[in-house]
Amino acid sequence: MNSNLFKMYPEEVIRYISGDYSEADEQFVRQWLEEDPSRKAVLRQLREVWEISGTLKIGDVDRAWADLSQHTTERKKKVSGRIGYMPKKTYHSTINTLIKVAAVLLVLAGAYGFYVYSVSMNAGNQARQEQVTYRTVSSQAGERLNLRLRDGTKIVLNESSTLHYADDYEEKSRNIHLEGEAYFEVNHDHPHPFVVYANNARVEDIGTKFNVKTNGGEEKTEVVVSQGKVKVSPRKSEGSNGQMPLHAGEEPPSDGSSVIVSEGQKVDVTAQAEKLTVEKADLNVALAWLENQLIFDAEPLSSVIRKIEDHYQVHIEVADSALYRKKLTAAFEKSQSLENVIKVLSISLDAQYSIEDQRVRLYREQ
Repeated sequence: MNSNLFKMYPEEVIRYISGDYSEADEQFVRQWLEEDPSRKAVLRQLREVWEISGTLKIGDVDRAWADLSQHTTERKKKVSGRIGYMPKKTYHSTINTLIKVAAVLLVLAGAYGFYVYSVSMNAGNQARQEQVTYRTVSSQAGERLNLRLRDGTKIVLNESSTLHYADDYEEKSRNIHLEGEAYFEVNHDHPHPFVVYANNARVEDIGTKFNVKTNGGEEKTEVVVSQGKVKVSPRKSEGSNGQMPLHAGEEPPSDGSSVIVSEGQKVDVTAQAEKLTVEKADLNVALAWLENQLIFDAEPLSSVIRKIEDHYQVHIEVADSALYRKKLTAAFEKSQSLENVIKVLSISLDAQYSIEDQRVRLYREQ
């Protein structure tokens, strides 16, 4: 190993991460990053390594390796009087410096390898979606998470829901992938648009606060706006390949199928709908989960059951299919016991119930 590894990067970059740079160096680095934005990750890694390894000057590297070479040679000499032997303090000082130099060189080599791999991969796979690492945040049943992203955007993640976003979120784009339900309060004073991909919908923030909910395997997405505006567009589902537009993302369709949803409005995006229809929303019902409530307003039994199953992690069996034709209006605190909720549900349905372990059965006496 030798200090030639530093030559893998421009001298201006090395001076920049060392902190000993001029205005010309800084301007060079800015242009270097603009030429290839993926270099930001490399620069960040180099700076972290430099901080860990200590504030070494570029000249220290060559001098340290020369000292090591000389010291190794002199230690091999068996000359009386131990000629060339360094005092203990100097010896340890040099070794400590060399350890730091070695750490820098090793990681610089690794970072360079990563950089070369990224560049060659992008160059050879222009048609593919850019490969990026991403973060995943998931909530469990009965758990609600409050998140704040680095751009100031606030997210409340409902139970049994998952968010994915790129590790370099905000640097190139602000794309979020949602499975489940979440409420967004977006900082829209930003050069990159904030976009949520949920099932078969693309939701781009124009205003500030909105709710997005997917309904399991039904490929239905509900978007409700409580403040400001959003642009909603239909899109194809991710399918079996699991690829998600977390980085550059995809553009909304240009065929006029996008709609603007304003405060107090909602839109349902389904695979079957030929066009999107904006409707008036009942914000008290749509956002009841933020107040730890379950509210049903003339809601089909199938939808009610799904929400109760998700919250209480139970399986509900309906023995009489005629019950599915009923719609329910009710309100529950999520802190209520499962039996209390099922009891009210059965009274509304004029049905009987039984609960055993995590299984609920609704039926009518014959």
